[in-house]
Amino acid sequence: MDGVKEKMGAQRSTLTSSPNKKSTSLQSLFDQDSNRRKLANSITSKRSFSNSISEDFLSIISHCTFIFTFTDPLESPTQQDLKRVHLTQLLSIIKSSKKLQDQILAPLMSMISTNLFQPLPPPSIPCITSDLSDEDPISSFSPKWSHLQIVYDILIRLVIYMDPETLKDYVDHPFLLNLLCLFRSEDPRERESLKNVYHRIYSRFTFYRSFMRKAMTDVFLHYIFVMERHCGIGDLLEIWGSIINGFAVPLKEEHKLFLMRVLIPLHKTKRMQCYHTQLAYCVSQFVQKEPVLGGVVVRGILRYWPVTNCQKEVLLIGELEELVENIDPDQYRKLALPLCTQITKCLNSWNTQVAERALYVWNNEHFVKMASLEIEEVFPIVVEGVEKNLKWHWSKTVSQLTESIKEMLEDLDPPLYSKCLQEIDLRESKARQEEIKRREKWEKIEMAAAKNQFLQPSHCICLIHCPPKLPFKDARHNSTRFNDYNAFQLPSGLIPIHRARIRCSRPKRFSSRYVMSVGRNPRQLSFDDDMSKEPFWLSWIKEALWGLKSLFVFLAEQPSQLKYIEWPGFQSTLKTATLTLALVAVLIVALSTVDSALCYVLALILRRTP
Repeated sequence: MDGVKEKMGAQRSTLTSSPNKKSTSLQSLFDQDSNRRKLANSITSKRSFSNSISEDFLSIISHCTFIFTFTDPLESPTQQDLKRVHLTQLLSIIKSSKKLQDQILAPLMSMISTNLFQPLPPPSIPCITSDLSDEDPISSFSPKWSHLQIVYDILIRLVIYMDPETLKDYVDHPFLLNLLCLFRSEDPRERESLKNVYHRIYSRFTFYRSFMRKAMTDVFLHYIFVMERHCGIGDLLEIWGSIINGFAVPLKEEHKLFLMRVLIPLHKTKRMQCYHTQLAYCVSQFVQKEPVLGGVVVRGILRYWPVTNCQKEVLLIGELEELVENIDPDQYRKLALPLCTQITKCLNSWNTQVAERALYVWNNEHFVKMASLEIEEVFPIVVEGVEKNLKWHWSKTVSQLTESIKEMLEDLDPPLYSKCLQEIDLRESKARQEEIKRREKWEKIEMAAAKNQFLQPSHCICLIHCPPKLPFKDARHNSTRFNDYNAFQLPSGLIPIHRARIRCSRPKRFSSRYVMSVGRNPRQLSFDDDMSKEPFWLSWIKEALWGLKSLFVFLAEQPSQLKYIEWPGFQSTLKTATLTLALVAVLIVALSTVDSALCYVLALILRRTP
């Protein structure tokens, strides 16, 4: 019985303990469920908050998409200020956020493109100026800069802090080409921001570097050979300066071609003064990396040397002086003669700035060393230029500088200098003797002509009222010049004379026949002594043959003239056709109106008549 009681007690104890375990597991389930609900509520609240932020962001972007011209009087200044506030909010949000979602990035880049890629205003300065100032006038500042400045800040923030692979779909080839087109802007603030953006894109988007270099090269070539007006050449050359600085040595063939085909021809444009600093830096970078290229650069600059622009001459002389310090000394012998020849021409310039700058070159040790290597070829040219300056130059300052250069050259090689002076004197004496001989010859010719006027025979050709149409290939009256038959073929030969302004032929006696006159008949020559006249039909046939020959020559020359014809393009043809159709329509309306009015008046008149 006791055993049975113990078993019953054990069963009770197990029954009493099982409800406790069941209640504990249910509590944990309730707790887990409540935690899940709280987590879900927090996630939904965060999502709703982020959705609200994104909606606000998109609404701000949509407000910033509207464009203000700042020239339309109907635009509200309040709306313009509101857009600026929205753009500032966008910039602050982009600075605070680490990553932007695709649904926000796409409309943001669309807004940036809409604000930036607008048609540029017409140039404020129609003519090409030649002043050395790089700053544009204040009137060229864009009134939209208060908005554009923030847009450029947003763009450069995205380029710097976002992954290039993420922006690759938005910053594509058309986007880069549109950025290049904006470098034509006359606002220097916009070009400075463009330069920073384009340079950042080049440094971070490595897969676009080749395309960006080619696009900038196309801009340079268009500026050189098509239209010499572009405000952003200096900024683009500044970008190229940093690019060239990163080139590896030895240079690739592509980069050498850029130097020869782009940078060197940029020296020949009219506005080279505006970007010469950046251009000289790019060229010097190439020469420093490969000194062998110095010879190519020097010859290219000498090829495009200006003739009348003294300011360009001063700049190019300074650039040549810097190049001489960097080029390979092995090329000194090849470059000494052409370089010293050009410097000597500049030394003899009547412009004091050019002459003084050329004289100061001789203070450069590298230049003097280069000239001394080919002293026998260089010295005669330089000494002649120095002596010309001392004799003929009007500026006292130039004469004083020339005296110092003369002393330096005499100290360099006194015997050669004296030899060059002797050669100069010998050439001058020969030139004087030739001039004397030439004058003596002309005096003899004049005396013979004066004597010939008194010794002419009484029988001579007399062109009496010669009509303009003679049976010659080319005939003119008074100042007549006969191309093919400017002398008459007599049995005794051709003897030309000159009388008044008429070129004719003096007859030489042969038997008793003389050419006396040209009659009024354009197809007939009249002679004396009963010389036989040319039949009418023969002269008519000759004239017809000559006319056919002239027509054939004219037709044969026409194909060569086709290359000078400039055919109109599609746009000009479309404009011309549209204008023609509009004028025809206006004329039709005007003529029909006049016709209706005349019919109406005629009808009234007919009604009144009985």
